[in-house]
Amino acid sequence: MPNLHSFHAAEIPPDPAGNFQSLTPKQQELLRKFQSIGWGSMEGLVFQRGDPVLRPMPKVRRTIRLRSRSSPKSACPAEDFKLKDEYMCFFGFLMEQRDGSIAHIEIRDGLPAEMSVEEVA
Repeated sequence: MPNLHSFHAAEIPPDPAGNFQSLTPKQQELLRKFQSIGWGSMEGLVFQRGDPVLRPMPKVRRTIRLRSRSSPKSACPAEDFKLKDEYMCFFGFLMEQRDGSIAHIEIRDGLPAEMSVEEVA
């Protein structure tokens, strides 16, 4: 049976800035991709030295709700903003693990909400 772990922002060493500009360029690109997906999932994300490998881009599935109205996202995202706890936990996990792959990331409202990680027993 797989080992389930829950990561919380309090468990991740806090970044002194905790904002978008404090992320690496690859982390910023992945965060923007999460935001553009909105609702859906990403599969097969590889990371090395705590940074996502985005070439080739992991497989993305977007959930489209046919009868709901969603508020349009800003066409011009802010240059810098405070990171939500979900981003801090996600990127903290990548930094802590250093190298690996994430089989599945569930994305809800542009935020990484859950993920499945394959581990060797």
